Amino acid sequence: MPTYVSDRGVELLYHGRGVDKPVLTVELYPVWCRLYVVHPDGRVAAVRMDDLPGFETAWRDDCPHPAYCLRYAAAKRWLWDETSLDAVYGRFARRLKWRPWEAGDADGEET
Repeated sequence: MPTYVSDRGVELLYHGRGVDKPVLTVELYPVWCRLYVVHPDGRVAAVRMDDLPGFETAWRDDCPHPAYCLRYAAAKRWLWDETSLDAVYGRFARRLKWRPWEAGDADGEET
């Protein structure tokens, strides 16, 4: 099964082939500054989710909001790698105090 690496040379969580749509994924790394899309032809590109309106607040420090990841993939008509989604949900739950998305500052703390 093919593996993919980011522009920083870090392995991506998505491993696969034969998919006819781009797949959104993350690096196998403790800090994320961007997401990655693996195209059907094997090209890998970095994305920040700030290229579409409504996704400007999708990140909290170095963690993307899981719901925004799903919405972004859907808006782009991409797939979302299940392993990557599990990692994003886990990191979001562990690193950020749960609050309504609109409440608090950019790090999820109360203002």
